[in-house]
Amino acid sequence: PATVIVELPPSRFPAIAVKSQHIIQQYSAENDDSKQQVASTSSKTSLIQAIATLPSMAGAGLSFAGIPGMMVTVGLLWSSLVKQIWSLKKNSQQGNDTLQRRNEFEAAVAVANVLVGATVVAADWELEELVQRLALSLTALDWIQLMWGGLVLEPLGIQPKDPLQCKPDESAVEWEERRRDISTARASLHHAQTYTPAGVDQVLVHQRNQHFAELCLKEMCAQEETVKEGEGSIDSSQLQPTVCIVGLAHVDGVCEICQKQANI
Repeated sequence: PATVIVELPPSRFPAIAVKSQHIIQQYSAENDDSKQQVASTSSKTSLIQAIATLPSMAGAGLSFAGIPGMMVTVGLLWSSLVKQIWSLKKNSQQGNDTLQRRNEFEAAVAVANVLVGATVVAADWELEELVQRLALSLTALDWIQLMWGGLVLEPLGIQPKDPLQCKPDESAVEWEERRRDISTARASLHHAQTYTPAGVDQVLVHQRNQHFAELCLKEMCAQEETVKEGEGSIDSSQLQPTVCIVGLAHVDGVCEICQKQANI
């Protein structure tokens, strides 16, 4: 591909680009004792680290968008992180300790940067913009709905849990495999549309889908214009693919927008 668009904030790209070669070597190594050690202790340390981020997350939200921003960073982002790690910790005896963790977006940047030589576009919003958009989209009634569902209805079994969450009898390895199935992402999106405020789904999914798709279309159009300037006409064999790497929850939406707008 000529261009690789990655669901990654621009501020994180320079540091990843600098250590790209090291990332590839680290992820390619099959017998690395240090990785095994990290994997065996990560469930405990990750939970402690996640809890320790509460003050900084609250402070960041407050600086981004005042009290509504702090409610977003603590009530949505931080609580979601802790819930996920806690689920893994509870199921650690069923295989969690053997699961090696990888940052797939980081790996994608490293491969595109070093092995492919493609132009990498860090496409996601910065945390500040994400928090501000969520803070503006959520009303007091939305927060009541979120708290009522998460603190009352779900624990009582009245409202189903997000299909993306780890099941009580599911090991971390099994959970990881299920999360890689796009049907799980689609079920999670349907759950969000049914049980969470429209503003959350609109900001986290639909607006970002549009943003990713627009960047894809922009890169494809730019390549077509470059070929036109040099050759006078477009031969599809002269065009290199544009690759977009996003979470499964965005795949259908990004593809649909590109198909409609570019008639792909």
